[in-house]
Amino acid sequence: MTLRRRLAASLLAVVLGPLLLGAVAVGIGATRLAEERATERLDAAATVVGTAVQSVCQRARAASEALAATISRGDRPTAAATFVVTRGLADAARVENTSGAVVASAGPAGPAGLSLTDPREPDPGWGDCTRGTPPHGRPTLIAATVPLHRSDGAPAGRVTTALTITPADLQSLVRIPGVQVDALGTATRQRRIPPAPGRPLDTTLTTPAPDATALYGALTLVVLAAAGASLVAANVLARALTKPLQEVALAAEQVADGDLAARVPVRARDEIGHLAGTFNRMTRSMQAYVAALTAGRDQLRRTLALLGDTMSSTNDVDRILEVILESVVATTAAEGGIVLLARDSHLVGQRALGLAARGVRPSDVRVKVGEGLLGGVAATAEGRIGRVTADVHLSADEPDCRTFIAVPIVGPPHPPALPGGRLLGVLALYDRLGGDDFDDGDLLTVRSFAGQAAVALENALLHGSARVTVSSNPWRISLPVGRR
Repeated sequence: MTLRRRLAASLLAVVLGPLLLGAVAVGIGATRLAEERATERLDAAATVVGTAVQSVCQRARAASEALAATISRGDRPTAAATFVVTRGLADAARVENTSGAVVASAGPAGPAGLSLTDPREPDPGWGDCTRGTPPHGRPTLIAATVPLHRSDGAPAGRVTTALTITPADLQSLVRIPGVQVDALGTATRQRRIPPAPGRPLDTTLTTPAPDATALYGALTLVVLAAAGASLVAANVLARALTKPLQEVALAAEQVADGDLAARVPVRARDEIGHLAGTFNRMTRSMQAYVAALTAGRDQLRRTLALLGDTMSSTNDVDRILEVILESVVATTAAEGGIVLLARDSHLVGQRALGLAARGVRPSDVRVKVGEGLLGGVAATAEGRIGRVTADVHLSADEPDCRTFIAVPIVGPPHPPALPGGRLLGVLALYDRLGGDDFDDGDLLTVRSFAGQAAVALENALLHGSARVTVSSNPWRISLPVGRR
């Protein structure tokens, strides 16, 4: 999978993940809220129904007490019962003596032509508000019974009045949207109100069950629309992010193929733009480095050619040393240098370049072997490179400097059977141009030119242009050549 596709997939996951979780949370929350509202509606309807039934019981009890009071004052039971029914205080009434026999009743036809259970029957099927016994039969009547007393207070029986109550009556009281009384259905939530003292009806309330189909459909459409928009946005963003990286990769391939002129356009000031700018600086530095290497190579070729021509055309030691010194100074970019030849126990300046501004002439430089920087190099026959510090001591005749390279010029032993080599002199360079320090590569270069100088001096000796006097010390050599 490409980086672009991985980025697009990651962006989709980042966007769609929370969206899907949010949609699920909304769906669950909406369903739960609908269920809670349905429960609240049923609770409110149950309260209304209970209050309505209790109100009917209170009305029936008030009618029974009024009928009992009328009979206690001396009215005839039948006339009193008929009066209560005809005045609308009750839908049915009955008066019983102390033995339980019905002595008077009224209202067998019921209101509005309803056929009520005969109140003279032993069990007319009325609901009992006092005991909470539910009614049976149709229509539904709720009755309240009170004791009957004579005018002297002696028990005379009991009086019962009943009121009709139907689901339609309760429905008219329950004005809550979506709640039905005794209207059962398959896709409904139900709440049963069992009979109890003061509320003798067994009532069932229903409300439609929460239907989240429409909500889930809407959420599905929203998620699909968001997924489509996120897919387009993810592709656009992934392309915007990967295009600069593709340009960097293409430029890197061009550099790998040798085209150091390849550049990456910097389109923004962000991390990718910083990467492109850094890549461009890197390629420019590589170009400059390669150009410097090429120039150094060409310079080295010219120097070696000049040195070869000089060594093949003359045995003049001064001329050869002059060419070697010019070549090594140009190759290492040093400000100046000097060649000293060994004479007895001293190093004597032979040729110098770039030191006139410091007031140094080669004929003025005379260093005893073992003293100072150059004398130490001659004594140990080991090259040194570094900066002048408190640990590096310069003799009085040595040029002042900040940085240096000093290597011995060592020829083969004489005679050849002797171990080691003969010290012919020292080649030293001072202060690289630009203030940089000399490095190990410069040290190897100077050693190479010191070797060329040793070969040139040996050739001069072999051709009789110099007279060599070898002392007991293997590093000491005397060359009767002109001093400058």
